[in-house]
Amino acid sequence: MAAKIGNPKLAHSLQDTAAERWSRLYVDVRASYGRASIQAALLLNGGASVALLAFLGNLAVAHQTRGLAGTFMAFKGAFVCFAIGVMFAAISSVVAFLIQNVAIAHLKEAEGATGCRLRLLGIGMVVASLFLFAVGMTVAANAIGHLIGSLDVSAQ
Repeated sequence: MAAKIGNPKLAHSLQDTAAERWSRLYVDVRASYGRASIQAALLLNGGASVALLAFLGNLAVAHQTRGLAGTFMAFKGAFVCFAIGVMFAAISSVVAFLIQNVAIAHLKEAEGATGCRLRLLGIGMVVASLFLFAVGMTVAANAIGHLIGSLDVSAQ
C-alpha cells in the first residue's frame, strides 16, 4: 500500500484559488496607482515651488526696483501652498509604508478598520496635496496678473 506524502491541508493552503489571485492582483494594482498618485503630487508641488523660486529670482535680478517688493509678497501664498502640498505628499508616502507594515505583521487588521483608516488618511493627504497645487497655481496666476499690471503702469 502506498503511503501518502505530505499533509493534504498544507498542500491545499499553498494552492491559490482564483479569488485569491484576483484579490492579490487588485491589491497590486491599487498599490501601483497609490504610488503613482503620491509621485505625481510630489512632482507637481515640488516642481511648482522650484519654478516659482526661479521665476522670482530672475524677476528680482531683472527688475531692480523697489516698487515690486509688494508684488513679491503676493507669491508667498502660492509658495506656502506648494510647500504644504509637498509635505502632505511626503507624509502620504509614510502612511503607505505604515499600511505595508500592518499588512505584513497583521493581515486581518490591514483588511479591517486599521487598514481602512490608514488608506483613507493616505488618499486624503494626496487629494489635499493636489488641491493645494491647484490653489497655489491660482494664487500664483493672480500674483503674476498683478505683477504685469504694475509693470504696465510703471512703464507708462
